[in-house]
Amino acid sequence: QQSRNQLGVILLAVTFSRLVVNMTRRFPYPFIGAIARQIGVPISNVQTVMAGQAAIGLSSPLFGPLSQRYGRKRVMLGALFVIALASLLAMLLPQFWIFALVIVAFGFGKFIYDPAMHAYVSDRTSYQQRGFALGITELSWAFSLIIIAPIAGFLLATSSRPPEQEVVLTLIGYDPMPGLLVSSSGLQSVFALLFGLSLISLLAIGVLIPADKPTQATTN
Repeated sequence: QQSRNQLGVILLAVTFSRLVVNMTRRFPYPFIGAIARQIGVPISNVQTVMAGQAAIGLSSPLFGPLSQRYGRKRVMLGALFVIALASLLAMLLPQFWIFALVIVAFGFGKFIYDPAMHAYVSDRTSYQQRGFALGITELSWAFSLIIIAPIAGFLLATSSRPPEQEVVLTLIGYDPMPGLLVSSSGLQSVFALLFGLSLISLLAIGVLIPADKPTQATTN
């Protein structure tokens, strides 16, 4: 168990990091149409990618034992590293297949990070504190969309199309000339933001929370 100050620092670090992890998973939903236009594919393609990401959640129980074998902190760092690397890739290569790969990687990152984080917090809190501590970390789910939605909307709007292009693309249902009709810089800016936040999260987990051993746990 940790002192109140130590627990506060731990909760701050893991909740901020989980906030970033949730941002990567939630930001596309309000802007599926805009994302599809910027990468030049039908909306259904982006919807399929998002459905595939959600389906990854079925594999979440497989990732729980990772933190028991390798340690909670190491697994959290590994998940954040995957998210940071995926964000960097999407920022540099604005192509649909890269977008699909990155969104799937974000899903794996979340479903690896969350069990390790919950286990880490549970190891360091008493039974009486645990509900409160885990409840604080759950704030990251609600605040992730509240924070990322307006920011992502603003960044995506920097690559908005003229009205006449919107009419044509609506009629034909896809973007035949994505490189000519619109720049994907708005979407790249969103991924650049997520990349920066992921690096901050890596630093927060790496520096602010104590290391743990795979066999170390607090029994209450």
